[in-house]
Amino acid sequence: MGININGLNEEWIRRIDSIEAATRKYVLVYEDIVLEADNEQDIMARLYRDYIETDSREVQLLFRIDLARALSMWSISKGLNVEIMNRKEIVKENYAASDKDPDYEKDYEKADVIIDVENELSMFKGINEIGYASIYYRNESNKYIKF
Repeated sequence: MGININGLNEEWIRRIDSIEAATRKYVLVYEDIVLEADNEQDIMARLYRDYIETDSREVQLLFRIDLARALSMWSISKGLNVEIMNRKEIVKENYAASDKDPDYEKDYEKADVIIDVENELSMFKGINEIGYASIYYRNESNKYIKF
């Protein structure tokens, strides 16, 4: 995993030195890379390469689910129990298995983090909470706030 910085179209997203240099609506910080963009889809495309290739919200939802599943596996190495939700529904991992299947038994009472794939903004909050990256938005006072 990691973020994609190859082929940046600077009209959409650009690399900057620090969050203090940001002027656009969103900022993504991943390790020593700081990017800014005006569109949440451009931020998502850095996290999931094919995201920008479609305008279909249904396909983008599938991409968010795919990324959330990968991030939940990454989170295990950090000792975090993550559930993937779409609004208030749990996104099942295996649609062929019954809900009573032993693979669906949780070994925890409550998830440490919920990644909500409803839209990009809800997903950014979960990405921040697991510590994979830091994603900020500019508020009305022109201050950058973490989702």
